[in-house]
Amino acid sequence: MNNLGLKAARFACDANGPICPQANWEVSDGPLREAAASSQNVAGSRWLRSSDAGLVPRFATAPRLFSDSVVGMDAKGITEIVGRLVPRATLDRLGGMLEKAGVDMEPHVFSGFVIIACCGLAMAGMAMGLQTELGISLVLLCALASFLFLPVVAYAMLMLRVEARKNRVEEVLPDFLQLAAANVRAGMPIDQAMWHAARPEFGMLSNEIEVVAKRTFGGEPFAKTLDELASRFESRILKRSVSLIKQGLQSGGEMAEILENTAADVRNIQLLRKEIRAGLLMYVIFIVFASVLGAPFMYAVSYKLVSVLEGIWAQMPNVEAMKGKTLVVPTSPGIGADQFLVFAVVSVAITSVIASFIIATIQTGSKKNGVRYAPIFFVVSLLVFITAILVLNMFFAGMG
Repeated sequence: MNNLGLKAARFACDANGPICPQANWEVSDGPLREAAASSQNVAGSRWLRSSDAGLVPRFATAPRLFSDSVVGMDAKGITEIVGRLVPRATLDRLGGMLEKAGVDMEPHVFSGFVIIACCGLAMAGMAMGLQTELGISLVLLCALASFLFLPVVAYAMLMLRVEARKNRVEEVLPDFLQLAAANVRAGMPIDQAMWHAARPEFGMLSNEIEVVAKRTFGGEPFAKTLDELASRFESRILKRSVSLIKQGLQSGGEMAEILENTAADVRNIQLLRKEIRAGLLMYVIFIVFASVLGAPFMYAVSYKLVSVLEGIWAQMPNVEAMKGKTLVVPTSPGIGADQFLVFAVVSVAITSVIASFIIATIQTGSKKNGVRYAPIFFVVSLLVFITAILVLNMFFAGMG
């Protein structure tokens, strides 16, 4: 009977147990207090003896659920809670991208930080729109653009980091494999050969190889650690090299020869890429000239022509009286100068972005690097467009 009463009291008042309405309940019932007092566990840390209320639960603050999640909430905890609202599949893809980018951050923390920053930026954009007395539709559009701006920038930065890591690893991979092959010929096992080949001049590849060696020496299978190494980089060359090494280990092949042949193949691929870039250099020059210089200048000339025709039409007399008297009756232009200006700016932006992705594909073999060239191409194209308009205005003003 006494033990049953003690269990009931602890269930109602235990700070580490489930949250219940009796969280601040005090043991005031006589038989129950006597049962709790007679227990040997009263001397523990869960009960305090009070002269007024007898035995009361030992917690001066809120229960654990509220103290950890609400009362003691910090910035990281808030970002974690917000980030867990993202679907699990999206978090898995984001985690793989963060790993390949070398960002040591949990995906839900990263996504929560981005969401909170997007909300703050959207509120700032809405406030700026309301201060400028814009329409409600334009204010909502400004807030939506502000909300979508940061995720696009974050994704672009992650892509650039992934590409940069891939390029640095592929650049030093042939030399690393050649040195590892020399160590194997010297009599070392493949795991120790790769560990001793991890020189400081190989950069992040050496750091990753050291992690592989430590896990292998700790008892993990060597093939599994190689798979984890390949998964940390978005490099098909590295994945194929790891696949060849694993196949050589399974078939019992000559590892030194496999490593040397793999290094030679990787070096040949790099030389072939350089030859392709050199052969397509004239195409690159033409695309840059057409998108950055030619197209903006032609749009500026067209804009000036439309504005001149618009001015001439405004100075013409009423043409309604000419109907029926002449065979040709002039009509007003279909679009105005302001409308054509918007069309020209949008066309310049689209042309420069497409050209940047084409050049990135030619130069690096990956269209993702176009994100790096697109802002530069757009800014230069827009400057050429504005400069051409100013020069044409000065030219026609001098003629007048």
